[in-house]
Amino acid sequence: MKKLVILLLIILFQKITCFSQTILPDSTVLITSEQLKKTNLIFAEHSKLLEENKLLYRQIDNFKLDRDILFKSDSIKSVQLSETLFKIDDMDKMIQKQDCIIKIGGIVVTFGVFLWLLSN
Repeated sequence: MKKLVILLLIILFQKITCFSQTILPDSTVLITSEQLKKTNLIFAEHSKLLEENKLLYRQIDNFKLDRDILFKSDSIKSVQLSETLFKIDDMDKMIQKQDCIIKIGGIVVTFGVFLWLLSN
């Protein structure tokens, strides 16, 4: 167990020393052309990702705007639907009243024709 802890500390210390290098303000840093290419690719990719991030946030805002417009449209359509259903109910009631009147009129006409036939 003690060996494992010592090994862990050595690994952590090595990682810390690798990242804690300081460069003095007047010192010159030399990098290879391969390192320069990789660095330039990193910066180019970073710039591309920043621009893509802005575009994605703009797209999210547009989707939110579309959602709000669709909510308003949906509420308008639901009001129109309820008004149409109300009109349909009223028309059904009118049809039932007229159907009842037609039935009564049919009975009266039938009775009248029957009486006319009997009187002849």
